[in-house]
Amino acid sequence: MSGNNSQIFFIVRRGTSKKGVDFSLIVLYYTYRKEVIVLKLNTANAIRADFIKLFADYLTQKGEDVGLINSNTLNFPIVTNDGEEGWVEIVVKVPKGTKDEDYDGYGRREQYAIDCKAKAEKKAKAEEAKAKKIAKDKARREKSE
Repeated sequence: MSGNNSQIFFIVRRGTSKKGVDFSLIVLYYTYRKEVIVLKLNTANAIRADFIKLFADYLTQKGEDVGLINSNTLNFPIVTNDGEEGWVEIVVKVPKGTKDEDYDGYGRREQYAIDCKAKAEKKAKAEEAKAKKIAKDKARREKSE
């Protein structure tokens, strides 16, 4: 994570959900400007360990009871304003790609955006069809009465 070409920064956003649950959103930005080269396993493991430590230290400073449950996974307990209990798990991956193909993070982002848009469109069409069916059924019942 060190070097002249890398940058790391957090954006922390706090708020309350529609259900009244307080939340904190931590967005990590990490940039590394260098030619695309498939990472060696040792390098990827070292980067993952650095980020695990970074997240654990940050969350511990914020008062969370952070623990490591896997080499790439942290967890900590949460309690909502309503008293509901649960856990948050943070998984840190450093995808390396394959011997034949580099990992395309930007392509994955674009594909996810496309998939989300298609899913939203499909949902909107289904809701529209449902509303039409309900209106048609209502009109038919009123006509038969």
